[in-house]
Amino acid sequence: KCKSVMEKALKELQGATAEMESCSVDRARIMEQIACADTTIAELEVEVSATENQVAVKKSQFEDLQAQLDKKLEVLRQCDEEVSALNAEVDGNQSEVANIGVQRKRLEHKLERIEKGSQEAIDVVEGLVKK
Repeated sequence: KCKSVMEKALKELQGATAEMESCSVDRARIMEQIACADTTIAELEVEVSATENQVAVKKSQFEDLQAQLDKKLEVLRQCDEEVSALNAEVDGNQSEVANIGVQRKRLEHKLERIEKGSQEAIDVVEGLVKK
């Protein structure tokens, strides 16, 4: 009976030993998977850091370009205002030129009448002198 209990205990011990060995193999495999995961996490952290740095550089470049664009837009607005003012001045000058043209025509007609009147007066005087 003692032998049977001992055999039974030995079998249980062997079963427990086999289970422990299996658990040990599983544990080693899991530890290896954890180490791989840790390596992957570390690599990803490096990539994330590098990407964050690139984002910061691009953001800074964007802000610089935006500031340059804002300055150029301001210059463009000022030029547009100057062009508008010059166009208004041109329109005013063209209107003045047209008015002066009309005045010139009037003066030419007046001059023609004066010359005609003068010629008539000369003709009258010459007619009187001849008599």
